[in-house]
Parts: sequence; C-alpha cells; structure tokens
Amino acid sequence: MSDYNQEFIYQKFGQYDQVVTIYLRYNSPEFQKYGKSLVGVIRYKKDERELLQKSLDENIPLSIAFTHLKIDDNVSDISTELKYDLFYEGVDLNSIEGIYSIPYNLTNEYAKKDLRTLPNPIEIKFDASNFDAPKMYIGFYNSIIKDGFLLTIFEKKQLIAYEIIANNYILPTKIALNEYCDDVRYYVLEYKYLYESLTEDEDNEFRKILEVKIKESVDILMQNLKDESGGNLSFLNGRTDLFTILSKLATYFKPERLTFTKIPIWWNLERYLHIILGHVSEFQFNINTKTNTSFQYHLKDIKDVIKDIIESLIEEINLHFENYPGKDFKRQGGMSYYYKGDYYVIHIRHDGLLMTLYKNN
Repeated sequence: MSDYNQEFIYQKFGQYDQVVTIYLRYNSPEFQKYGKSLVGVIRYKKDERELLQKSLDENIPLSIAFTHLKIDDNVSDISTELKYDLFYEGVDLNSIEGIYSIPYNLTNEYAKKDLRTLPNPIEIKFDASNFDAPKMYIGFYNSIIKDGFLLTIFEKKQLIAYEIIANNYILPTKIALNEYCDDVRYYVLEYKYLYESLTEDEDNEFRKILEVKIKESVDILMQNLKDESGGNLSFLNGRTDLFTILSKLATYFKPERLTFTKIPIWWNLERYLHIILGHVSEFQFNINTKTNTSFQYHLKDIKDVIKDIIESLIEEINLHFENYPGKDFKRQGGMSYYYKGDYYVIHIRHDGLLMTLYKNN
C-alpha cells in the first residue's frame, strides 16, 4: 500500500510544477525498470489536473482514482524509450518510497487567471559595421544543408538571392533562370535598398513588387477576418484604428522559421493571422458561433511564447517526423500540451508549417 495519494502529491508538489526527486521502493518493478530514483516534473493530463485542482479548492476527495504518477524526466540517465514510458504511463504509486523537492517557487500557475508576462530579453550589443550578410547566410545555409537540415520555402529563395548578390548581382551559372522568381528578385532589391542604393529603374521595380506584396497581405487579412467573424465585417465600421493595426501587422509580417531543427517549424502570414485573430483577446471580436480561447499573454509576447512551447516539445516533434514522415504532428484534447500553467492545442503540418497553436480551456 502506498504512503502517497494523488491529492497529497498534487497539494505538496504537483500544483507548483516543481522539479522533484522520486525514490522508488527497492526491488519494485519500477525500481528494476528505472533504477533507484527519478528527477523531473510531475505531469498531468488536462482532465486530471482539473479534477485535482477542484479537489484542492473545494477540499473534496477525488471522484476518480489515479493509480500512476506521470513524470517528465529530462535529467535521469535512462533511454528515450523509458522517458516516454514515464511521460505517458508513469510509475505506480505503490512503488514510491519518497518524494522530495526544494520549495523555490510555490506559485500555482495553473490557477492564475491574470495576464502572464515574459522576462525582459537580455540585450547583447553587436558591432555589425563589417557584417557581410550574403556570405554569412550562404555559409550558414550551406552548412545546415550539409548536416541534413531542410530549408523552408522562403529560405531557399533567400539563399538564391544571396548567391546572386555575392556574385555582383549576376545570376550564377549553377542557378537555373526559372529559379530567379519575383520573390528572389524582391530579396535582391530589398538588400540593395537597405545596404546600398537602387537605380531609378530598380526603385520603380521595387515599389511595384512591394505594392503586389501589400495587396496580397491585405487580401489574406480580409479573408481571415471573414473566417473569424462568420463573414460579417460590420465590426470594422468606424474602426479605422483597429484596421490600421491589423494592416500593419499583416504588411510587416515576414514568414519565419521558429526552430532550428532538421525539419524546420515555421509559419506564414495566413497561419499567423489565424492564430492571433482567433486567440488573442485584443482581436476577438464579433465571434458568435464559437468559443475561442485566449492566450494569457500580451500580443507582443505571443511569438516568443509559441517559440518557447515548440522548443520545449522539440524532441517529441523530431521523433514524430522521423517515425512518421508525411504525417502531421498533433497534440489536442486529452493530449493537449501543458506549459507554464496552461494546456495548448498544437498542430504542425507534415512539412513543418505551424497550422495552429492555442490555449485549450
């Protein structure tokens, strides 16, 4: 019979997401499988934490008995397969000899309802006066390609543009003429605009390309607004301030790699707008047909939060794409991913495009 039950463990350790050391009973099945001790954070599925928090808040016994304690152990010297067993199955409560932790942060993030904040970034000064961007990016991209990393669609175009710039704006013989598309031309002219100077003809060409890109961005914005509002755009009447903010977000947005992994996780404007319009409180307007959830963060922090969430799950994502190439990665429902007080639904397309990521209430 175990000396520990789920209510006690949650009250003392689990609710605070503390790193704990768990000692296993000598010669128990778990002792034989994992060794003497484990170090990690206790993990709960969304429905389990809801029941445990309710039990704690209302001082009532659990309506369902959980016989196992799941652990996210990234410290112990055990195989990846055993870590997955701990993460998804856990250890029997009867195998636990003792649980210990250092009470350094007794805050229940899950129970907090106010907006969360990220720590201020550390500013690192860098002298870029002698920075040769084309050579740096060419070297970097070729290096990661050699190591087996894939480039995103836009990175492939950037690499071609930098090859052209480094070759005195002449198309290298190794690049086919049909690869010199409008997007590549945009990167070439943008670099020349920022770091050198454009001729009058180039300036006119650059302006025309920008006009096309702005129109494309606004079209994507309007389609997302229609999708989120059920096709009724009347909420924009008289709201030039709102439309100005959204238009700036759309037109200044650039597709971005979110992780430096062999299969890159990235997003484009359409997916970015899908996430912020549906799940950032400042933009949740006229939504009558669905109950969208909001990030507990300010808009300025959303990208960093998303990158942190993906990075914290990157081993599982990488393993998924290694074992199931061509299949989307999903964490939803009872398998929603817990991160710093919230559960998140995550969907990444098989080519690495982030389809959605939002808080699961």
